[in-house]
Amino acid sequence: MLNASLTQHPGFVLLGFVLVDITSALVLLALIVRLQIPVDGDFALAYALSKSIRAPRLAFDAVVAGWLSKAFPPLAAVRVGPILDKAIELGAKLSEVVSSWRRRLFPNVKETPRSKKDARSDDENESRRARAAREAREMTDAYGLAYMAAKNIIGPVSIALFYVLLKYGVDVRGALAFFGAGAAGSTAAAAGKTAGALALASWVSTLFFPLVVLGAGYIGPKMGRGAEWVKRGAWRGGAEAARRADAA
Repeated sequence: MLNASLTQHPGFVLLGFVLVDITSALVLLALIVRLQIPVDGDFALAYALSKSIRAPRLAFDAVVAGWLSKAFPPLAAVRVGPILDKAIELGAKLSEVVSSWRRRLFPNVKETPRSKKDARSDDENESRRARAAREAREMTDAYGLAYMAAKNIIGPVSIALFYVLLKYGVDVRGALAFFGAGAAGSTAAAAGKTAGALALASWVSTLFFPLVVLGAGYIGPKMGRGAEWVKRGAWRGGAEAARRADAA
């Protein structure tokens, strides 16, 4: 079912994945706030620090994904590559739309000439994004859904580990800054309890990863067929209006 959904309606499966994932996180956030579960800012900092080591964590992700694909072969049989391709395609289209609207809304604004340093930095960021996309595509081709499952296991574990280290007074941020990977925690440290609650909701929502995947695979094709039905109805309505106009 998942492979058929990913092949036939990758864009709507991606949309379904985002909707189900965000909904689960928001429900958990509402429960955390409602129950007044105490969460300090250190948890938000641990969350940010965990995100800052994504690149070094890639090799570990691959090891765990390889183990999961062998232990649970059905995970490797789910081909999630099309959803990544669609995400990259939608990202490029969104960037074009934003640029187009910016030119329309501010036609008299001239772009400031960029220095060689800024251009080089943009090229480096672009190449970094392209490399990350290529590596993610290679991982999903090799391990299928096991790669995404591995990330949803390692991520929460690393956040919990950082949180424990912070609580024991370890200068985790300083250690990561020494290796050039600690900048992500600077804003989270001052964000306070609200950021901690958001981080906790996101952290707990990873437990629902199997349900998120199944939910996206289930509602994605339904949204796709609904969009096709609306499109056909709009086309028929336009054709009927054109015939009436000709008859008049």
